[in-house]
This record gives sequence, structure tokens and C-alpha cells, in this order.
Amino acid sequence: MKKIATTFFVLLIYYALPLAGNLSLLGHWKVIVLMLTCILIWMTQPALTIEDSTKHRSADRMTVWIILILALLTNSFSLMEWAYYQKPQLHGVLNSTHWLGLLLIIGGLFLRILAIRTLDKFFTATVHIKDDHRLVTKGVYAFLRHPSYTGAYLCYLGTALWLGAWVGLIVATVLMGIAYYVRIQAEERALEGQFGEAYELYRQRTWIMVPGVW
Repeated sequence: MKKIATTFFVLLIYYALPLAGNLSLLGHWKVIVLMLTCILIWMTQPALTIEDSTKHRSADRMTVWIILILALLTNSFSLMEWAYYQKPQLHGVLNSTHWLGLLLIIGGLFLRILAIRTLDKFFTATVHIKDDHRLVTKGVYAFLRHPSYTGAYLCYLGTALWLGAWVGLIVATVLMGIAYYVRIQAEERALEGQFGEAYELYRQRTWIMVPGVW
């Protein structure tokens, strides 16, 4: 029930708010695709609660709220650029940019869900170490230490391209890059504190988010 309530609230803030000047666009097929993506993301991850955020504040360092706020700004920029400057048509033609955006959204969504399923109970909304926590290095985690963030990042970039929002793409690249950088620093600090040398060895043979780049 918490997931449903949170997802509804996110849809309201992330989509209805930016499109408040033209709420009819909430029924546009491009926005519907994005809202369905949002529903899948929120329904396949642990529910976020204020109590959880407060309890794990020292380890999380408020990074969950940083991500949520910067994601809201990112999403809003792309939606508003599309809605108020492009004057979208109901039966617009998809070009290569739009298809690339959709591909990134689908690929990012698949990667994020795969990462969440691989971590299973060790995937948490806030940064913290569970009592029975173990270091997962199988599957996609054999190559990337933070594949769920890679997947989410691709979704935000894909959203901008799906909407043809070039300013939104720049905003998404910068803001979500900052959000995940801050989150990763907190997460790696917690994992290194828990697993010590084992995590250092794991870090030496893997990439953070992008193979061959970072």
C-alpha cells in the first residue's frame, strides 16, 4: 500500500506539477509512456519512508532526498521544454532522436530492475548496511558496482531525448550526474567500512557506472 501511495504522489509531483499550465497533456501518449516507466520504477523498488530516511541519516547523508529533488528538477525541465516551447501535437511523428530516447528508457529500466532483483533484500532506498549484509558480486555486479544508478541515469537521459528536449538533456546529464556521484560516495564509504579489503579488491576489478569510462 505504501508503494502505491508513494507512486501516486510521485506521478502527481513529477508530471502534474510541471504540466499544470496544460493538464490535458497528461493524456498525451508520450507522457503516458513516461508515467508507465515511472510506475514500473517505483513499484519494483523498496518503498521510501521518512522514518527510514531519519533512521539511516548518518550513513545516507540525505542522498535519497538529493536524488529525489534533482530528479524532480530534471524531469520538470524536460517536460516544460516539450510542453511549452515545442507545442506538441497529438499525432507527432517519431524521429531517430525519439527512438533513441525510447531505447535508452527501455534499456535503463531493464538494467535497473535486473540490478534490484540481483541484490534482492540488500537493495535499499537509503544507504545503510543490514545486519546480515553480504557483498554481492554476481550478475551485472561482476562488472558494475552501481548498475541500478546506471539504469536510472539512462532513463533520465532517454526521457529528454524521447521528448526532444535538448536543454532538458543537458540538465539531466549534469543534475543526475551530481545526484548519483554524491550517492555513490556515501554508498561506497558504507560498503568499505563494512567489508574492508574485500570491497577494495572488488572495487579494483569493476567499474562504477559505465564500463571502460568510470
